[in-house]
Amino acid sequence: MRSGVVRKNSNQPDESITQRELFLRRGFVKLHGFFGPKEIETLRGLALSQLHEVNNKFDTFHGNKSFNRLAYDVGNDSNELKEIVLSDPVKGVAKSIVGRDLILAQGLSFELKNNQSGFPWHVGLVSFNYIYPESFGCTIWIPLDEINVDGQQGGMRYVPRDIISGRYLYQRWWALTSQVDCLEEIKAHEKEYNALKFPHPNSVEAKLYDRISIEDDFKVGDALLFDKWVFHRSCPLLPGPMESRLAFAIRFVDAKARYSPNNLRALIAANEVLDRKPPTKFGFTFTDLNDGDEMRLSKFCTTRLEGRSSNNPDEFDY
Repeated sequence: MRSGVVRKNSNQPDESITQRELFLRRGFVKLHGFFGPKEIETLRGLALSQLHEVNNKFDTFHGNKSFNRLAYDVGNDSNELKEIVLSDPVKGVAKSIVGRDLILAQGLSFELKNNQSGFPWHVGLVSFNYIYPESFGCTIWIPLDEINVDGQQGGMRYVPRDIISGRYLYQRWWALTSQVDCLEEIKAHEKEYNALKFPHPNSVEAKLYDRISIEDDFKVGDALLFDKWVFHRSCPLLPGPMESRLAFAIRFVDAKARYSPNNLRALIAANEVLDRKPPTKFGFTFTDLNDGDEMRLSKFCTTRLEGRSSNNPDEFDY
């Protein structure tokens, strides 16, 4: 479904506004010509190395036919991904746009084929389930094939955070896990949770987001930076000459993000109660952290980017 006004080059509504200002206001910014051919081929190789067929439970969880193949935790410890993360373009994102010290979390890859819809509306609740709701995380999404809004599509739509923020989904989940017996609550009302597509937005919200969201063209080498509170969804790959579309995503967390093993365990357990296989258990990596510890204290956070300065405060009002 494509409704509402489709705006291209969404990071340039006003040439007087900087990328940093746009990112802080809307939660996302398009990065033109971000990676060169060498980096794209490296990411393509990483993506293809671990892709696997979507299983039925995961497919059912996201509704309809989602992806042909996907993979979480792609190249997390590889020299190839580390080299890309430590490249000048990514360092520039940390310093000039995000303004935070960042830690590489994980790589992901996704392959859409014709008539596949990808993920529905969501925020990064699963990928960032091991840090506190207010702790910062972000993603650089890199399509490895050209995206044409007026052609086969296959890209993403995203809702400006200054219109609607996804913080409430994190807050709702946090309240559920901290105030009641989460698993007993879900077991007792399993049909209702499934009907709500928990923890995704419900169908009424999804229709609204279709109307107010933005979709962009992407050339190979372009990328999208967005924070963990931005609602986003995949756009179906329509029939045409391109049979499949490959994309890579790199997740980061703030070095000062606080670790939450309780939140992690609760979300994993809740998915298992609903007979949904969690796509990643990456958060269990940090065995040297206790609840509330800053991520920078873990010896397992080995790839880091400096971004804070005296002009960039530690916390922003989101």
